[in-house]
Amino acid sequence: MSAGPGDAAAAGSRPLVATGRLVGIDLARALALCGMVMVHVGPTDGQGVAGSAWALPHGRAAVLFALVAGVGIALLAGDRTAGAPRSRARLRLLWRAALLLPLGLALQALDHGVLVILAPYAVLFALAAVVIGASDRLLLALAALSALAGPLLVATIEQRQPGWFSTAAVTLTDPPAEIARELVISGPYPVVTWAAPMLVGIWLGRRDLRAPATWTLLLGIGAAAALALGVLALVLEAVVQPPPSEATGWWAALDATPHSQGLVWLVGSTATAVAAVGVSLATAAVAPRAVTPLVAAGQLALTLYVAHLVTLDVAPDLLRHEDIADALVATVGFLAVGIAGALAWRQRWARGPLELVLAGPWAWSRGGRERAHASDPQG
Repeated sequence: MSAGPGDAAAAGSRPLVATGRLVGIDLARALALCGMVMVHVGPTDGQGVAGSAWALPHGRAAVLFALVAGVGIALLAGDRTAGAPRSRARLRLLWRAALLLPLGLALQALDHGVLVILAPYAVLFALAAVVIGASDRLLLALAALSALAGPLLVATIEQRQPGWFSTAAVTLTDPPAEIARELVISGPYPVVTWAAPMLVGIWLGRRDLRAPATWTLLLGIGAAAALALGVLALVLEAVVQPPPSEATGWWAALDATPHSQGLVWLVGSTATAVAAVGVSLATAAVAPRAVTPLVAAGQLALTLYVAHLVTLDVAPDLLRHEDIADALVATVGFLAVGIAGALAWRQRWARGPLELVLAGPWAWSRGGRERAHASDPQG
């Protein structure tokens, strides 16, 4: 793969797209980031046509982020049969987990009103370090177990221990046992269910993502499954009394409400994410220059995600709006500034500021930065 769009013209600047990097995955990550910003800036109640359109990323953007993280993990690990590279991949995943856990818990303490996803991601990275060498069949089996048994486990425990699910999101100052409980079972992103999209992402990352046939397959299967789950959600809402969104136990495990941890929502959102990855890979290949701004944002997704949380904390009136038109202006404005900053940064440095820290000591020397940027396709 050639350097592509964004080649630096000035001496000492860096190309936006490094050799071997799958920019379609960067594009998918940028779409997830845009969706999460929309959810956090505007209303998600879905009132009216405009409200329903605005709320589309709700419950889907974060799942796309998790699935893309899985793809990046597979690309980071490379050939799972190679012992030394796999060992290095485990170390790098554990490094990321060790940094994201305290960062996420610290950010949750800010007054932004957002359920921060970084601490749960730390747990997912730690889980990935364990399963990175698993076979494709075992990965899919674990993903299916998470998607099928996870919602039932959450619904059952919530019925028996409702107090676990009614507490505020945990922060860095909470007891370790309470933090662990929320991250694994009772929080907004429990690993028992959110492992599913990440594991599917790892499986996808082992496919030939440069092949047009793969893009078509991802789009076709993802869209068909998402449509089927959407129809099932409507049927369940009409037939089940009370509907899953108001039920408990087994029926609650089928809930299609965004972030309910229900099976219909989880599988449907994962299918939508698979289709989005297919579209992103195809779009980046067909129109690379057109998506260059979003690709840059995707390459600095962690930095921009943290930036939007800090902005919501220090200047909430600048971003958060209940009116769709105002929310649109705020979202576009934030993303425009973020994209401009990402483009400028990437012309000079291989990684974003937080992305560099997350990459670890392997990328901190000049030579290490160059090698890591070329060999770690989504680092």
